[in-house]
Amino acid sequence: MFYVPSKEGGFIERNHLIHIIQKHFEDGSLLVAVSGIGGIGKTETAIQYAHSKKDHYDIIWWFDASKNMSKQIKEFIH
Repeated sequence: MFYVPSKEGGFIERNHLIHIIQKHFEDGSLLVAVSGIGGIGKTETAIQYAHSKKDHYDIIWWFDASKNMSKQIKEFIH
């Protein structure tokens, strides 16, 4: 199951952040949150990471914290 927004064009690679995200998962984390001020590329970094790992995980599901979480969880379960 893969549900992640499409990648945007013009993404500036942030390999150091991608590496940090990957390290958290390698160390056993099941969930990684990316935070920071608006406009620095958090969302695009997470989207790029998810797409790059699409073939490595059975499930990658995008939950948008700015939207109704109950509805998103119901969609995930079904």
